[in-house]
Amino acid sequence: MVPNFPTQLKALNNKLVELPEYYIPVKAESSSQEFMLAVVPYDQCAYCG
Repeated sequence: MVPNFPTQLKALNNKLVELPEYYIPVKAESSSQEFMLAVVPYDQCAYCG
């Protein structure tokens, strides 16, 4: 199985892209290196807050 990316996405290859997202640590530790992306802040997230 090979992924098939749309032309618009392929045009972003090797380019810096900003995502309007919030980084939420997966673990409560301050040294956490794993994050998930959310479209709302932590306290508004249906799964987190």
